[in-house]
Amino acid sequence: MNTKNVMLGMAIAAVFLIAAVGSASAANCGAGTAKPVCACGDTVTGDCTFTGNLDCTDSTTWGLKIGASNIVIDGAGYNITGNENAVDCDPATEGTPATHSGIFNNGGWDNVVIKNLEVKNFCTGIALKGSGGNKVTNNTVTKCSVHDNGNSSCPADRNSIHGIHMVTTEHSTICQNEVHSNHGGGSGCSAGGNGIFVYGSGGWYNNITCNYVHNNQRSGIFLKNDGTSGAVTADAIRNNAITSNGKAGIGMHYASIGEISGNTIENNQNPGIGVRDGSVVNLIADNILSGNGVSGTVGFAVREGSIVHIENTTVTHSGKPNLCVLEGSLATIANSTLEYSGQYDGSGPNLRVSGSNVTVTGCFIYESAVPGVVADNSELDFRDNIVARSLHWAMMLTSCSGTLDGNEFYENAYGGGGCLYIRGGGDWDITRNILHHPAWYNNQIYLDATTSSVYSNTICGRADGGGGPWNFGPGDGINVVGGTADIKDNIFYRLPRAITGDGSKTVDYNCYWMMRDSSYNQGDHKVEQDPLFVDPGGYDHTLQSTSPCIDAGIDVGLPYCGSAPDLGAEEYCV
Repeated sequence: MNTKNVMLGMAIAAVFLIAAVGSASAANCGAGTAKPVCACGDTVTGDCTFTGNLDCTDSTTWGLKIGASNIVIDGAGYNITGNENAVDCDPATEGTPATHSGIFNNGGWDNVVIKNLEVKNFCTGIALKGSGGNKVTNNTVTKCSVHDNGNSSCPADRNSIHGIHMVTTEHSTICQNEVHSNHGGGSGCSAGGNGIFVYGSGGWYNNITCNYVHNNQRSGIFLKNDGTSGAVTADAIRNNAITSNGKAGIGMHYASIGEISGNTIENNQNPGIGVRDGSVVNLIADNILSGNGVSGTVGFAVREGSIVHIENTTVTHSGKPNLCVLEGSLATIANSTLEYSGQYDGSGPNLRVSGSNVTVTGCFIYESAVPGVVADNSELDFRDNIVARSLHWAMMLTSCSGTLDGNEFYENAYGGGGCLYIRGGGDWDITRNILHHPAWYNNQIYLDATTSSVYSNTICGRADGGGGPWNFGPGDGINVVGGTADIKDNIFYRLPRAITGDGSKTVDYNCYWMMRDSSYNQGDHKVEQDPLFVDPGGYDHTLQSTSPCIDAGIDVGLPYCGSAPDLGAEEYCV
């Protein structure tokens, strides 16, 4: 036997065995190097394509480390598997990803593509880290499965471990991946276990698109800045499915972002979207948030001086309130739907506002577990919305000021209450609203210690449950308990009494029809005739051409057609 040949064969076999179990010594690998096929612990300096699964369970360092720009790591459908035991998860902070990552780019290498790879059982699945002027730029992670990374028993100083961890990155893309079942330790806002965690000042224009992010221990996607610079941490989060995560669907602290759009965000334990600590989102549009706040929290939260603009978004079936705007925040909400709040414990309005400035236009607010809209100590501009079927009051406003204009309120207070409950001071313009078909015997507008201008509203009773003739009810039109109210150009239709209360009132130029007690019909220029609505039983309160309310009002500063304003909310224009 040739001893030399035997020794050579044994050496070759040993090399293949070492590569198979992933314990080869670290070296540069990839196309153009001495090792075109990479092994565990290697530094990738050229294009690398997997030819089989890579088992790194014996390694306490990274799976593969990026060592050059302009390279592609193609998993070709194979996997890389690590060891996420807590003792192997070296201290990882929000700004310093775990070294024991499946793919580790901590050198600010640019134009790196990671694709078609399953990454599992590391402390962090994929880590992209830049710093200062050395950002990670134009990295792409696509068509990867990143799951079961991290360890929930990691101590507090080793807790920032995630599925994908991005630090000071810009112009990078995370797309078409499945990121799920990742875990981590700690309980603060930088704790581990997020699916995708984006951190750091000085990084921007990142895109997180078309991913399926689910069943992570903490948030599906979490964005956090360093709390001082206000830099953008991501440009867009678009068209993702984000479901069943242990905290928020999308969480933000101190972060700014251009757009959150087209996402389906469902059944997360905490808010579907949580915007906190002065974060800014330029546009939140075309999202569906359903069944969030499973733990009994809100469906969508804007807090602590944050600024958002929301459009065409549906928030439904949340644990408590569907949408909260709190603590000095600024929000505009347009053409959105808020419905079926309080699904998990029977409490919470569709919209809750406290100590903030909020504009709501063109929204549909339906089936609230309590009042539809609850606000305190806030500025509220509420226009052209529909609020229907709230369990109690349609709106309960305390120590607020603002405008209620052009809204429609119907079938509210089916569990008791009335329509508009405004108290505790403040200045209000209440104009061109239609209040009809209330479901309970209480006041349609209740004013307590406010200064209010109540102009050009249509305030109606309801038909009985069998569709028969109109009731005289269910409550008085306006009750001025305290403060002052200027009440002009309104229509009061089939109510017990039109205007009551001991507050100071100026009343003139209103229409009253079918009041049970006509002694409350006030004003020198009142119209006591049928206003001739087109179809009040069918919820159409526009005026017929022969209505006595046309041109019967006084100019109060609102736009009108004809020689004078019409009475009621619907101006008749030819």
